[in-house]
Amino acid sequence: MVARRSAAWKAGLQPSPRQKARALRLPSAEWRRYLGDPQMQAGYHARVCRASECWFWTGALSASGHGRLRVPAHLGTRVVASHVYGYQLVYGVLVLDASGLAVVRHRCDNASCHRPSHWVSGDAAANAADYAERREDPLSPLADKRGAGGRARAIRAAILRAQAEGRDVERAIRSAMEAGMPGVQQTLAFGG
Repeated sequence: MVARRSAAWKAGLQPSPRQKARALRLPSAEWRRYLGDPQMQAGYHARVCRASECWFWTGALSASGHGRLRVPAHLGTRVVASHVYGYQLVYGVLVLDASGLAVVRHRCDNASCHRPSHWVSGDAAANAADYAERREDPLSPLADKRGAGGRARAIRAAILRAQAEGRDVERAIRSAMEAGMPGVQQTLAFGG
């Protein structure tokens, strides 16, 4: 399989993003195995910090700021998106649309948020519309100058540092969130 994929890559035959996303989707039966496993559930819950309005992921992060959760070896080693796992743990297995693609959207626009009330399922078009609607708001997490991944890494580092030092985690989160926000920085600079 690797040789075929490499040959296809060399020939410039890359799958479209939609084809790639569809190929990466796990079957519902596989998700049910993961969702029913107590060890995986415990690993998930151990990495969610519930110290603020958003519940932030403190484990591994993707470049886009979404949490990454390793599946235990006895279930077959792989990594899944932690917010997709968490969504299904709370609301049940995702129902895919006709294209076989469904996404978990963040109402709060924080990619590493794991608070169930901040999630809604939908399709890629709705997710893109959310982004387009809120990206220009200087107080939105989408405006963070560090990008979603940088923001998530800064918040995770602040949480882990505050926990290790016995400091106020909520204050550390707030400070890390505000550090990259142009609207917050402008408000502080002008005393507004």
